[in-house]
Amino acid sequence: SVDDDRANIDLEEVKRYISQVERILSNNPNPLLVQNMDETGFGRRPEKGKRKNVIISKRCTVQPFWRENTDSHHISLIMCISAACDYLRPMLISTRARFDPDIANTFFHRWSEYTKTLKGYQTSNSMVYWIKNVLAPYVSLIRSVSSGNKTCFLIIDGCTAHFNDEVNSEIEKIGDVIIVPIPPHSSHISQMLDATIFGSLKRRYGSTPSNSLIESKFTRKLIRIKQAFQTCITEELIRSGWEATGFKLEVTDGIVTKITFDENFKKLLLAEAGEIQDESMNE
Repeated sequence: SVDDDRANIDLEEVKRYISQVERILSNNPNPLLVQNMDETGFGRRPEKGKRKNVIISKRCTVQPFWRENTDSHHISLIMCISAACDYLRPMLISTRARFDPDIANTFFHRWSEYTKTLKGYQTSNSMVYWIKNVLAPYVSLIRSVSSGNKTCFLIIDGCTAHFNDEVNSEIEKIGDVIIVPIPPHSSHISQMLDATIFGSLKRRYGSTPSNSLIESKFTRKLIRIKQAFQTCITEELIRSGWEATGFKLEVTDGIVTKITFDENFKKLLLAEAGEIQDESMNE
């Protein structure tokens, strides 16, 4: 279970992560090149994990059950944010190889990349596609217009799709990219996108009506995700994700000028891994 996984945070992995982050920040990285990438789904079982209360008679012999709705168009969103509080071009993944014709009447292609996988989730192939079509062009542009530290730091979780020879080969083509793995089982507290952003996006998606003027259900869902994203994702929300995971951002005239790693967050991570007791909980 998720709770069991959270109890298995490895202390040495946490120490390695803290040490790597401190080393990165000591070299004054370009906030535009300090990035966090992750995946979230707009899923096949949208009611999974939700609770419904029912009232039944004690004499009723039929056990209560909840039949979940099924969404035939599972879509994954690959999102990447920078410590400068902007975001890279989003990428969507589904099982569909082709769009319906009515997508041409929308602004979808101006906003997002798209690729197909067998089950609509991130795979090694889609990771390579993302590196080629999203990460590499972005890093090249930032390096061409920025001075100072040009190293790219990519903070990602341990999903197997993120780590293999083909992915590493594409990363090496960009050059001077350092992968910063998040400690396993710690995403609930150390993943920037999980901390505040994906939750806010899902809530906005839930309250965004589907466009009944679009005939295709698949196109309607793509546009609904796009609308939720564009009305939800702001600099302030991105900043909250970084700061909820220990990265304190100093902002001057709308520009992130310095990044530090919060001492209390380090203690929280170590406490989760069982080394120390969180002092704030004892006060």
